[in-house]
Order: sequence, then structure tokens, then C-alpha cells
Amino acid sequence: MSTLSKVYTAARRTPPVADNVPGGSECGSTDQALEVVQLAEQHRVNVLLLGTNDVVNRVMAALHERLPEPVARWSPGDEFMLPAVGKVGAIVLNDVGALAIQEQIQLLEWLNMAQGRTQVVSTAPTLLLPRVKAGAFIDTLYYRLNTLCLDGTAA
Repeated sequence: MSTLSKVYTAARRTPPVADNVPGGSECGSTDQALEVVQLAEQHRVNVLLLGTNDVVNRVMAALHERLPEPVARWSPGDEFMLPAVGKVGAIVLNDVGALAIQEQIQLLEWLNMAQGRTQVVSTAPTLLLPRVKAGAFIDTLYYRLNTLCLDGTAA
């Protein structure tokens, strides 16, 4: 079952969301995917989509349709480039766990300067918390990206 969770940060506060959204054996529902999209759109919070199941794919597709044109996109194999700090919009990061530590530092510094102007939508095929615990992913960046998280890694 996919789970929808929230992390409160000092910068943003999303309304309460059920930690376990019913989805049965189908790994989530269209309602759950729609709820993530609506929260992301209304509150411009950062979204972390974990896993590669159908719900995660539907949320990502819906976000691509409803969010303004991204000011930056990145996928593994691409050159990592951030937009100017003054740009307003969304950044889409596919497989954010593949960012090198130096790129993570750049992203975190950029987020600190662009606070409130840009929303980050990121995906990871697997859980990132074990990478945080192993020191391979910066904990502060993880919590900045994980404002609203859809965990589709659960079977």
C-alpha cells in the first residue's frame, strides 16, 4: 500500500494529511494521487515521490500537466544546472538519490537562497532515508525535499 505522509518544516506548513491513505492491494487510488496533486498545487510545497508504482506515476503525470512549465529538470546522466535564484516555478528532479554529494550541497544552498519562490518535485525509485543514515544523502536536503511525501515503495 502506498502511504501519504507529511513533514512540517519551519518554512512551510501543510494541512494535516492522513499518514495512511486507504489504497488496498491496488497500491493507492486515484483519490490519493489527486490529493497529493492538489496539496502540491495549493500550498506550493516540495514533493518527494518514492517508488515506481502506478500511483507514483499517476501523481508525476498529473503534476507535469498542472504545474507551470518547470524552470529546471534533471535526470541521472544530465548536467546538473540550477536556474537563477530569481526564477519562479518548479524544478523536477528524477531520481534525486543519484545526485552526487557536491550537487546535493549546491541544491541545498540554492534552496536556501530561493526560499518560497520555487517548488521542487523529486522522485526516487527507492527509500532515501537509508542513504541519509549512511551519509550518502544530506539529511537537511532530504527534509527540505520531503515536505509532502508519497511512499509507493511498499508492496
